[in-house]
Amino acid sequence: MTIDLTSDEGMQKTRESTNSTAASAVIVCSKCKGQLKSNITGLRCGHLFHARCASSVNDRCPKCNKPIEDVEADYLSFYITFGHPNTPASTIAASQDDEGELRQAALEAYAKMKLVKSEKKSLLKSLQEAERRKRQLLEELDRVACENAKSERERARDETKAEEMSRTISRNIDRAAGAAKLIDKLDCQRIVQEAWKQTAEAFVESSGDYMLAMAKAHKAGQGLLQAIRHAALNDDKERVERIVGFILSAVDDRRTEQAEYTRKLQAKLHEMQWKREQLQQLRTRNARRQSQKRNGLGDRQEKRSKKSANDCPIRRAKKTKITELDEDGLEGVPDDAASDIRQPSTGYQTKTQNLDREQVMNEVVTEWQRALEEERLPHLKYGYVKREESWELRIYGRGLDALDRKEYKQNVVSLSLNYITLEHLLVDDKFKRNLAEFGALTSIHLSHNRLNKIDRERLMQFWELLRLLAQVCPKLDTLVIHHEEGNNDLLDIQCNNDEARETYRAAVVSCVPQLNNLDGEEVTPSERHLGGVISAIEHPDLGSLTNLSRLSQDRWGYPEVCSGFTVDFTTKKELLEK
Repeated sequence: MTIDLTSDEGMQKTRESTNSTAASAVIVCSKCKGQLKSNITGLRCGHLFHARCASSVNDRCPKCNKPIEDVEADYLSFYITFGHPNTPASTIAASQDDEGELRQAALEAYAKMKLVKSEKKSLLKSLQEAERRKRQLLEELDRVACENAKSERERARDETKAEEMSRTISRNIDRAAGAAKLIDKLDCQRIVQEAWKQTAEAFVESSGDYMLAMAKAHKAGQGLLQAIRHAALNDDKERVERIVGFILSAVDDRRTEQAEYTRKLQAKLHEMQWKREQLQQLRTRNARRQSQKRNGLGDRQEKRSKKSANDCPIRRAKKTKITELDEDGLEGVPDDAASDIRQPSTGYQTKTQNLDREQVMNEVVTEWQRALEEERLPHLKYGYVKREESWELRIYGRGLDALDRKEYKQNVVSLSLNYITLEHLLVDDKFKRNLAEFGALTSIHLSHNRLNKIDRERLMQFWELLRLLAQVCPKLDTLVIHHEEGNNDLLDIQCNNDEARETYRAAVVSCVPQLNNLDGEEVTPSERHLGGVISAIEHPDLGSLTNLSRLSQDRWGYPEVCSGFTVDFTTKKELLEK
């Protein structure tokens, strides 16, 4: 039986048990409920604890929750010795000595514990102070980092402003230098008006020969500059301002005229393209009708022929024809190819004819030459596609459908277009879309494209094709245009001397500025420079390449005189800046 002697109820039970029975009493701790044998500690409220349990009690009694004011005064420690009353005195003395030693050790341990507690409190306080200091340092570090980042952004912004200011100052210096040079060479308004009137009259005469009018205008401008240089000693600023304003207004008028001419030309080109589309639709309808007639004629012949000699052989021959063309690499079997595949004979017999590669090429070349002799637009029946290497594609005649294949668009680097007219390439929108999807295309070869007649329309188509190639093939590096007797001989006629050849190459570079190799030769800096001069002319006439070459040479021959007016023919942007 367990009795708690630390409460009134426990004391009452103890008395009752003592009076009634001889039961043994057990004292328990008010905190851990363990048996109290020795080293007992009590509080003023009367509750008993183990010494170790009492040491963990801080402010209030865990039993009755009464406050503890002074730990040293409120705690009462006592020891109970259990034993037989007849124990010898020597044994009791020895036990008391051991008890005193234990008590002394307990006091020392308690003192050490108090010392450790005080040290622990001081260390905790130091740790808290260190944490607080650490937080302050981290906040200071973040603030300094933010200030450094802000300083870096301000420094970068200041550097950017300084660079922009430097560039602005440089441009202003250049403009001032250009204006000073122009002021040094200007004369008076009368001379400028007279010379510019001559220039305008020369430009009006461009309806006769465009390049000759350009040469006359250049000659008038050259005389104007020479007169300005000799008369610039008067140094009249008001007169200079009037002259500069007049020149800029004349240039604006010329630019407006060129824009109006370009607009009219574009409208005419759109009208021509619309007529070509109508003609193509008409040809397609006629070809469809002819095909229907041939099919109807063939059906009537098949009905009159025998089953063993006509039906199966005809279908088998037609299927064999198309299969062999595909295996040989031929593209675009025409609508009227049935006349070459199937030819009826006497007795309603069917005769088939299979063409190999050489025969197809002979057919393409023969039909092309016949059309040139008759001076008409070639209409080829067959097309041939050849690939000797995976990166190379050659198309002959009606083979542009091969450009639809994805494997060609991914792998082809070099494209060769043979026996295909410029009209067909420009009118076919599908060709333009397919060519734009050839991402790796860097080289194009043109051969037999009907540039065989001195015709303004042919030249316009030629420049339009070059501009199309420059637009849809941004990586175009090499362009080869074969021109010899019977093959694009119009270009061969225009390049019959070194001067005209150089000007022709510069004209091509002006349309396709990304070219680095033309007709197997590297583009020289002089050709590229001359191309900048030609780029100011909307549609140069190849028949006057010699005049254009002389014009460019005269222009570059007087750099100290023409430095202010060369820009009118080279870059309009530089003129606007000045």
